Amino acid sequence: MTITHIESDRDIARAAELAFAAHRALLEMHSFLPSRTLDDYAVRIGWMVREGTVFGAFEDDGLAAFLGYFKIENFRNAGPGGYSPDWCMGLAEGKEAARFFRQLMRSLLADADEAGLGIHAVSVYSSLNKIREEFSLTGYGGIVLDAARPVEDLAGKLAEYCLAEYRVAECRAGGTVIRPATAADASRLAALDAALASHIGAAPVLMPDTHGSSADEWRDWLSSDERRALVAVCDGEIAGFIKAEDPQFDVSYAVHSPDTFAIDGLYVDPRFRGNGLARQLLASLTNEARARGKSLMSVDCETMNPEAFRFWTRYFCPVSWSLERRW
Repeated sequence: MTITHIESDRDIARAAELAFAAHRALLEMHSFLPSRTLDDYAVRIGWMVREGTVFGAFEDDGLAAFLGYFKIENFRNAGPGGYSPDWCMGLAEGKEAARFFRQLMRSLLADADEAGLGIHAVSVYSSLNKIREEFSLTGYGGIVLDAARPVEDLAGKLAEYCLAEYRVAECRAGGTVIRPATAADASRLAALDAALASHIGAAPVLMPDTHGSSADEWRDWLSSDERRALVAVCDGEIAGFIKAEDPQFDVSYAVHSPDTFAIDGLYVDPRFRGNGLARQLLASLTNEARARGKSLMSVDCETMNPEAFRFWTRYFCPVSWSLERRW
């Protein structure tokens, strides 16, 4: 086995074939995900060769595995780090993940360490569990799950919680209204967002330097028609919110599509929990997705956050797992 940089067009094409095979395996597990082409992967891996570093594991019969990464100046508020996205790795059929990825990790981590980085994170399609296991056995711990589910499937699952057209419904805490958030709600949304940030900054997540969006940032976010935030109002007080938009750069490539509505925030004030507000918010957002003609909903959550992880895995299917290692 030889570990070397991938640089030539020929080797980029070989790497794209391996990544595309991983994508096809993912589609076999979750046929509702957006389909890709071989060229989609070739373009992305070409970008990684230019902007980052791609290592290939070669044997006499060609490229057996590959892994690429690029640098991020401030990774998860913890300083400079390297990141390997789920679209930039692959393993040839019949090859052993342990044999090839242990050596690829050795080369990548040495390169990252020499560059002054102290963090490396990686996202792995759920179709590549053997590769994910090798990262886990090499000192990496889980940090984020990306998951998805078809809108119609999710709507059926949540039908009993749905408040059609944002009408009033009853919960154990009293009268509840689910309605679209407006600029007038910005201050309360900022307060809830700050509480969410405090929760993520505390044990067991312990993310450093967490902070929510300010009222001005909320007003700006709400001004876009491509975004939607809904609020749950209990007895006249905003008790929680959910928000979604088109997939942003930090969610898995597996869900990127104009047909995807990507959830990127949900929080319910602890005083109002236990009344099904999170489910009502999700059900109403699912109706919003249907009204927009979206066919897929996605979410990414901290795997270290037990409340969030338990909630989201009840309704969504894992498509990509993210892990990190610090030194």
